[in-house]
Amino acid sequence: MSDSTSGASAVPSHMSDQEESPRPNSEVTSGSSGVPSDMSDREETPTPDGEVPWWASEIPSNMTDQNESTRSGSEVTSGAGASVEPSLHMVLHALDTLGYRYHEALSRTFRPDENDRWNSELSERHNLIDELRSVLLPSIKEHLNSLLCALDLKVSGKHPCPDPELILETIPKFDQALEKITRSVQCISAPFPANFSHEFHLGRCKKFLRSRLHSQVRLIITNELCRLFYHCISFIPICKLVNDKPENLDHQTEMSKLKERVVSVWDDCHRSIDKTIKWLHKKPLGVLQEGWLEAEEKVTQVLETITKLPNPTINSGHRLDSSDTEVGQNTTRNPEAEHVLKVAKSTIPIIKLARILLNRLLEPSRKQTAVPFTMTELVDSDDLSSLCGRPYRIATRLEDLAGLFLRLHRANNGFGNNKQMFRSSIDSLFNTLDGSLNDLTFYLIPLPFKLFPRPQSNNQFAEWFDELRNLWRKATDNYLNTLNEGQYE
Repeated sequence: MSDSTSGASAVPSHMSDQEESPRPNSEVTSGSSGVPSDMSDREETPTPDGEVPWWASEIPSNMTDQNESTRSGSEVTSGAGASVEPSLHMVLHALDTLGYRYHEALSRTFRPDENDRWNSELSERHNLIDELRSVLLPSIKEHLNSLLCALDLKVSGKHPCPDPELILETIPKFDQALEKITRSVQCISAPFPANFSHEFHLGRCKKFLRSRLHSQVRLIITNELCRLFYHCISFIPICKLVNDKPENLDHQTEMSKLKERVVSVWDDCHRSIDKTIKWLHKKPLGVLQEGWLEAEEKVTQVLETITKLPNPTINSGHRLDSSDTEVGQNTTRNPEAEHVLKVAKSTIPIIKLARILLNRLLEPSRKQTAVPFTMTELVDSDDLSSLCGRPYRIATRLEDLAGLFLRLHRANNGFGNNKQMFRSSIDSLFNTLDGSLNDLTFYLIPLPFKLFPRPQSNNQFAEWFDELRNLWRKATDNYLNTLNEGQYE
């Protein structure tokens, strides 16, 4: 799996002219104040979209003094050594640097030197997966909670007053945790040396699984955490302005909007981390079922789309009723458009069969007539990719076909010269189904359950799948016959 997306959309435009992106494992030193030492002075406060907020000019100059230096406890030393609170500038630039450092994290996969130093590479990778699941990802949730407290967003319905010291204490904690996470994921997702001739014994480190882990963690960091940091850069100064000038309604409106954004992205971060932690507990079959669930949701939506299309009428020249408002209430459906609706409705049995298959794969133990199953360990990444991809392709092709029918209906058009495309779409669907059923028959293992106390043979799968094939063929033949009925080529 190629991981080229870097989440750059969340990066302020003033950073786009940097000559070099940080290396995935490059280090940023943090001073005792929690402000990374490589911060460059910036004249303006960035927003997540790279624009300078309209209220930036109203920030008092003494809040953005760029000549302050840090010392212990996030304090700033002034003239005679008296300490004052950290400046707004320090907080914004610390967040900016943190976001910049990780906005391209895990953008590529490579083999770190650390992997070559391990005595047992496979066991070390599994240990890192366990640490990622039980320690590192949960630590990010803790730091997110600390950041929410530091932003004074724990209690709703009040004007937040972010605490600069608490924010600066939280930033190096994020930095350390993200550094460990990116290093761990690079080690886990790295290619194995050539002497690993097959994947059967790799467990959770099969390429199919480790590539997905790499992608999931990359998206958490680049698309969500970095986005949160950049939204905070916009949110913190406007809070200061609202607290200084509470009578300014424009500031209050802007603050409310930014507050909602910060909380929304914070929620997204939490959900994605929880989802990834749960994902790391799953065996390969559980990961496949996650993909099948997405396919099942698509198929259900396709069935709803086709079902909502109006039924074709026997007589041509049917005037559309109020349910056909997408076409127009005063439009008359022509015979070609009637034929499109008839063919569209003939796909319903095929769609229902696809949904039955996916339901059986997702919820085998809920139906007494079904046979619960597990999956053989003798499966590699190519097999897993095929097991996951073919049912999903069935769903996406049905979705595409439904979209074509919907467009023709809205335009009140017939097939024109495109009938062959509609034939090929259904023919290729059967080939995909056939390949998927062959895979499932080979790799799924029936388990004993109350109706059958002993494990059942794979013949039960073969028998059920053969029945499904026959029903699918009949539904396909009916579709093709309906398509060929039209007199209007």
